[in-house]
Amino acid sequence: MIPVFENHTVVNKALYTEMVKKTYRKSRRNLVGLVFGLAFCTFAVLYFLWGDFLLGMIMGLGGLALLWIWWFGYQLVAARGYKQQVAINGGQPPERMSRFYQDRIEVDADNGSHTVWKYGQISRVEQGKYGMALLLKDNVAILLDLEGFENDARADFIAFLSEKSPHAKW
Repeated sequence: MIPVFENHTVVNKALYTEMVKKTYRKSRRNLVGLVFGLAFCTFAVLYFLWGDFLLGMIMGLGGLALLWIWWFGYQLVAARGYKQQVAINGGQPPERMSRFYQDRIEVDADNGSHTVWKYGQISRVEQGKYGMALLLKDNVAILLDLEGFENDARADFIAFLSEKSPHAKW
């Protein structure tokens, strides 16, 4: 069977970081960190107003730390994750060939692994400047380089994916 679309992706640091950023702040755990960070900062202001400077400083520093993690934490996660991916791949950036058939997605990695997914497993699609991430229900993402489609078929691919995964959030 001939695939409808093929995408060759070399997972570089910019693509990996962009996709981590797109998904990082949307996780429930990180939203809880945002709420607690704002609450800590609010209590810090209140404690300062009530004259308890020590507790105000502690709450303020804790709140600022949580907000910093929420705002910049994706960079730490992306740097560590990309470094692990390159190490697993023998020091080279990982490469993937993704093939999109009418009924399934097949991904071949340069390390020899072969994975097959159904379109119904896609829960969310994130698009960015460098690429696209198909987020699957199993906490897995298929990263696609926007320049990796043959014959500049990006627009046709997005229409195809929308049709095959109507339940996915965009």
